[in-house]
Amino acid sequence: MDELLPFTPKERINRFSCGHIIPESSLLTLAISSGPSGQPLQLTVNNRSKDNAVNEIGQIIINLCNVVKDGMIVFFASYEYMDLVIRRWKVSGMLQKIEAKKKVSFIFTFLFICF
Repeated sequence: MDELLPFTPKERINRFSCGHIIPESSLLTLAISSGPSGQPLQLTVNNRSKDNAVNEIGQIIINLCNVVKDGMIVFFASYEYMDLVIRRWKVSGMLQKIEAKKKVSFIFTFLFICF
């Protein structure tokens, strides 16, 4: 709380916590350092909008859709970045490949869900 709300008096903060919506056994968080082509993923602000980076991310999602039985949630850094990625995936046909495997929904500003 000190980092999130450093100037708010502690007595004004109400905390609420509950169990997660899915069981822990169904949750897997991955940090991926290279894409399917073997190229390192360097998703810095300067590199993440480049076609090759967006394509690598798309191919990773397509590959995961082939092996993940149920749903997936993919978080993006911002709505602007998600919009850029989705537009490029539409043009390249990657979004259609993802949609052939999973239902795709866009919820909130930076969340992309495959069911």
